[in-house]
Amino acid sequence: MSASRCRQLLCVVGRHGSGKTTLARAVAKKNGWHHISVGFLRRLALNRQIVPGIPLSLVLSMGRLKPGEFLPCLLSKKLLEYALSFDVCVLDGFPASREHVMLLPEDAIICVLVSPKKVRKRRLLERAGATSRKWSEGRASARDDALPDMLRFAGQSHVVVFVRNADGNKSLDAAIERIRSLVLSGPD
Repeated sequence: MSASRCRQLLCVVGRHGSGKTTLARAVAKKNGWHHISVGFLRRLALNRQIVPGIPLSLVLSMGRLKPGEFLPCLLSKKLLEYALSFDVCVLDGFPASREHVMLLPEDAIICVLVSPKKVRKRRLLERAGATSRKWSEGRASARDDALPDMLRFAGQSHVVVFVRNADGNKSLDAAIERIRSLVLSGPD
């Protein structure tokens, strides 16, 4: 797949349970944009599922990762090549490290979802009860631990915007509109 330059890449990051995929999927659907979830791609790879339209080499490479491992540089480049093939792409779960930030186009916007700890905990417990995605309270997360440093680094070269994603439809709608305005008109 050739990587023609997309008009806009919006990266959605946040702690586990902050609502990255839910919000990214909703904003993409509402606006007709493409959505890519790093977590979803990893689960496809682990389950050996192939989805038409997603590059096979990307899914196969994801399947070689260990749980909790950050995407290596070459795989990150494949992911970005895929994301940049769309006009507007909402990419959730990326970047996760300084190395990832260095690979982003300079006009990429990084949207950080902020949710209260009790809301994230409730979401994670509900997800663990309803899916095969297990969660253990207190378990360390390399991605969550690396988030503050990655954001400080990203803020030196990219637009980083914090969006509150508390709870309920009103909060979700407000977050969707905030993200939509970022992509269509640029950050404040």
